[in-house]
Amino acid sequence: MNDEENIRQLVDRFFEGETTLAEERRLYRYFQGDDVAAELLPLREMFVSLGCIGTAPAGQTLPENTARGRLKVGFRRRIVGVAAAVAVLLATGAALLHLDHEQNYCKAYVNGRLVTDRAAILNSVDATMGDIGEAGQTGADRQLRDIFGGGGGEHD
Repeated sequence: MNDEENIRQLVDRFFEGETTLAEERRLYRYFQGDDVAAELLPLREMFVSLGCIGTAPAGQTLPENTARGRLKVGFRRRIVGVAAAVAVLLATGAALLHLDHEQNYCKAYVNGRLVTDRAAILNSVDATMGDIGEAGQTGADRQLRDIFGGGGGEHD
């Protein structure tokens, strides 16, 4: 594998948060040089800036626990991401349950009184349909004329 291909892989690993400090320093040095590949030039300014921030002054080294701190930040981000996803799923589920409850209700006015008991409403409908059948009114046209006072029927 050539050096340019290795740099591309390091860049990918950098954006995934999987590079070591030594690998990051290698990227910073690469982007400060004059031989940056054309397709990586848009990243040059970012890596040069990060290199200036992340490098220790001459003669000093960064402590190794910095790498552990970076891993903790990555782990925290994943935990926060998972927690956010769970919160979204719970909120969506609650909203769907609320919508289902709002759409699946039974409500009717029977003799001017609000009734929400499904069994009571069905009993009232059955009784009304029975009364209609006993009165000999079987056609919907005739029932509507009786209700709305339409004229011109055969019994008018």
